[in-house]
Amino acid sequence: MSRTSLAEGIVLRAHDVGEADRYLLIFTKEFGRVAVRAPGARRPGSKLQCTLASAHLLLTLKESSAGLLLTQAELRSPIQPQSLPAFAVTSQAIELLLQIFQDGDPQPELYAQTLVFLCSCSQDPEQKFLAYGLLLLSHLG
Repeated sequence: MSRTSLAEGIVLRAHDVGEADRYLLIFTKEFGRVAVRAPGARRPGSKLQCTLASAHLLLTLKESSAGLLLTQAELRSPIQPQSLPAFAVTSQAIELLLQIFQDGDPQPELYAQTLVFLCSCSQDPEQKFLAYGLLLLSHLG
């Protein structure tokens, strides 16, 4: 990864740290799962307020001595399940991704399938999750 990089990603988990920062685990198309700090993301009017869990973002990442920093984020589409079963299935899929993949393991095909799954999860979530789970199993071998 160069000093500053562009990436497309899905926020898997967001933790608030300090007074205004947010720590994110993001599944990116280009770099796989990455841990990123978003300085000032919780300040009113911040350009990084869109960094909530389950958001599809276009990111600008900068390397620093303390790790990756998120300098810009553009919301591509929020991933908002429309029902409780869809929310539960989305949460299970995100937990699976967090458990299976390590940092820095790019999976562009799986990223694309994950994005399609998360965006279409509102219709028949249990069947979609079964198909997605089988896709993950086949990917693992």
